[in-house]
Amino acid sequence: MTCYRFLPLDPLFLRGGRPFAAGEESWTETFFLPFPSVFYGALGALLFVQKEFTPEKIKAGLRIHGFFLACPDEIYLPVPLDLITEKDNGKRIQEKGESKAYLPILQERRGYLTNLPDTLGLVLTPDYANLKEAGEIEGLVGSLDFFSYLRGRRNYSTCYPFSRFTVEEAKIGIKRDRQSFSAEEHMLYRADFKRYLFDKKSRDFNRWEKLSFLVDCSGELVSRIPFKGITKLGGEGKGVLYEKVDYPEELNSLREGTYLAEVGELNRFKLVFLTPVIWEKGWLPGWLDEETLTGEYQGIRVRLLACVTGRALSIGGWDLAAKRPKPMCRALPAGAVYCFEVTNDIPGERIREAFHYRNLSDFRAEEGFGLAVVGVVS
Repeated sequence: MTCYRFLPLDPLFLRGGRPFAAGEESWTETFFLPFPSVFYGALGALLFVQKEFTPEKIKAGLRIHGFFLACPDEIYLPVPLDLITEKDNGKRIQEKGESKAYLPILQERRGYLTNLPDTLGLVLTPDYANLKEAGEIEGLVGSLDFFSYLRGRRNYSTCYPFSRFTVEEAKIGIKRDRQSFSAEEHMLYRADFKRYLFDKKSRDFNRWEKLSFLVDCSGELVSRIPFKGITKLGGEGKGVLYEKVDYPEELNSLREGTYLAEVGELNRFKLVFLTPVIWEKGWLPGWLDEETLTGEYQGIRVRLLACVTGRALSIGGWDLAAKRPKPMCRALPAGAVYCFEVTNDIPGERIREAFHYRNLSDFRAEEGFGLAVVGVVS
């Protein structure tokens, strides 16, 4: 495996799947983080320009495992969606730049009215000893808090809102007639760009710290990618510096699962997805039965206990081989959590080998979708 660091030189434009055709829409949604396919395309382009690699060879010889937003001394990961915070504390979060997020309790579904399947007998419920009223939280969490969460050792984590990692810059423009250079009607547009800087909340001149992306990749063609250089990333092809780097200690711990060293059997475990995941059955993986919510993966028989899926995303892309847009598909966002119970006699090490730091997406897994890590269900 190889790690590349991407350092944006300009604000990035990361648009979603919503149409943004001239004359039809004047504004488009943007995402805080790129999809892993953006980095797959950037690395693939570095191979494609060498003219000896076809799109088919690139697809067979290049694989993205995942990417991580990083400071010089820390990596940040998506907040698991089963964490909750105090409802309507958005103003306080913006002022402090952080918030405590609490881990709910997994318990039986008695007394709860829901449209969930009857076979999903457990629900995640807030611990109201810590919260008056529960609310959702979006953002990132540091590696140490994330490891503690996966071990089930702490009932809360410190989370940072997305606004602490970016400075938004708007671009407003209008289409002009090529002959008269006059502005055309109904062609005004606005696009939101994101400059990646971490706000340390200090009062000195070093308040802002540059952020970069660490991309974990593998394959027989990785050795043919230049060690460093400049390439394009995201909408409008903004410039980024890239270079091959060593894995930081935090990322090595995540990849190898050393935080689970003291954990024995995993009769119950959770999967936390660090990148969006595309399932065959919408909110369920293809290897789970929709009626019984049981299934088998690499000889491990499991039953789904509970899950937090978040709001679906629309993901497209460009097919380099077919030279046309890829079909739009629905994906679950990064941070989605699935809790399972093992129903056959399988050692914990076998579960870690099958599920931990694996791209489990039913589709486009080679592009980095569906990167999962194993955690403890406490």
